[in-house]
Amino acid sequence: MGGPVALLPARRHPDRVRGLVLIATAAELARSPFRRGMGPLLQLAGPLIRSGLPDRVMAELVGSRPAFLGELASVTPWLAGEMKRLHPADVVSAGKAIAAFDARPWLAELGTPAASIVTLRDRTVGPARQRSTAAALGAPVIEVDGGHAVCVTDPEVLGAAVRQGVDVVAGARRDRRCTRTGRWLRAIGATPSAGVPPADQMDRMDRMDRMDRMDRVAG
Repeated sequence: MGGPVALLPARRHPDRVRGLVLIATAAELARSPFRRGMGPLLQLAGPLIRSGLPDRVMAELVGSRPAFLGELASVTPWLAGEMKRLHPADVVSAGKAIAAFDARPWLAELGTPAASIVTLRDRTVGPARQRSTAAALGAPVIEVDGGHAVCVTDPEVLGAAVRQGVDVVAGARRDRRCTRTGRWLRAIGATPSAGVPPADQMDRMDRMDRMDRMDRVAG
């Protein structure tokens, strides 16, 4: 649920979020009827977890390392350990939040520079949905040949993509800042130059930019 965690602060606090690098996520995570039907299932998740049945099932999975887990089969013991750290109430709450999240109505309103890392073999959040989210944000796409769990199966490849995404977002911020500098200098009758504006001018520009972004969100 990293996508919602990133997108919501960008909408609610545009003056605090200066850039986004999204990974294997989409604006809406419960589009299919099957996933929308997860709501009633989540109501049963708490009692089911407390029953101890998932512990027994998990123990079987750790021992057998089933083929259906694909490339994650080799890290089944680690997955089991991570699952044991979760409280049942937290699992249920997170599932409900994911099922209810939908950023599509306001996604295009975000003015935050962004980049999107698209996992090409993702069966959890399909590449097409990742791409449509990137398009709505106006975000460049960085492709990674991996699934939704590429952070576990190939962390070095994902790390390189994240670094590339950060560079893209930082470059977009510099371009925007230069554009705002030229506009601001023209507005006060000065001649834009290749140099860096004085610090007091940049501070004023930053304040104006924050106010402009807040007005856009409020509107």
